[in-house]
Amino acid sequence: IKEIKWGDVGGWTGQGGSLLGTKRTLPGKYLDKIAEQIKIHNINALLVIGGFEAFESLLKLFEARLHHEEFCIPMCMLPATISNNVPGTDLSLGADTALNAIVETCDRIKQSASGTKRRVFIIETMGGYCGYLATVGGLASGADTVYIYEEPFDIRDLQANVEHLTQKMKTSIQRGLVLRNENSNENYTTDFIYQLYTEEGKGVFDCRKNILGHMQQGGAPSPFDRNFGTKVAAKAVQWISRTLKDSYKGGKTKHDETFIISGLCVSVSYLKGHLLC
Repeated sequence: IKEIKWGDVGGWTGQGGSLLGTKRTLPGKYLDKIAEQIKIHNINALLVIGGFEAFESLLKLFEARLHHEEFCIPMCMLPATISNNVPGTDLSLGADTALNAIVETCDRIKQSASGTKRRVFIIETMGGYCGYLATVGGLASGADTVYIYEEPFDIRDLQANVEHLTQKMKTSIQRGLVLRNENSNENYTTDFIYQLYTEEGKGVFDCRKNILGHMQQGGAPSPFDRNFGTKVAAKAVQWISRTLKDSYKGGKTKHDETFIISGLCVSVSYLKGHLLC
């Protein structure tokens, strides 16, 4: 555990990435050791920043209050993941920056295709099992179709999309753009869709594919994410300060009110009942 002072975080607002470091390990079998470290270092509150794994980890710590008094402290989570998949929240820190990178890349690809007629580009985005990046990126970049996990599709849908692009090539806009979320379908992979479009569009249009990969996770944060991060962090610290005062007055507490997820639009009891059953 390292103490961080104001001088250590200077300039972090404009830097991308995770400067504190990240790890996907869930608490699970380490609950006893975590409780021991909280007691040794006299930790009075937790502010956890992360995505779905951080969300799940904090819920596990919250549930462990029944067996470990050390976890009866204010706990707050800030959703921060480009996948934007933290349950109960509308927006995660980093999603807007990744979305900007996707749209910018799609715009560049469309620009490169402007001089080449009858070409279809298939772009794979990140996002895990959440189709936010692919969906909103597709809307913003004017994609012809988007494949996401939340909306199952089959070979008939793929054939219909190929037919749509075939008809489109007869118009003045002789190019196509298709976005696919990385986990949209286990069998209809990006390579499969690329090969299908290439074969079915033979003689009408040709295909190119592009897997954006980790370029979506790099770069400087967008202005929106910079402001969003500052605001939610300030709100979180204010909540922790208020809750700490109440905790000192009443001692250790197990109430739901001492556990929050910033930006949550459903109750903690709902999450406990629907996600940890």
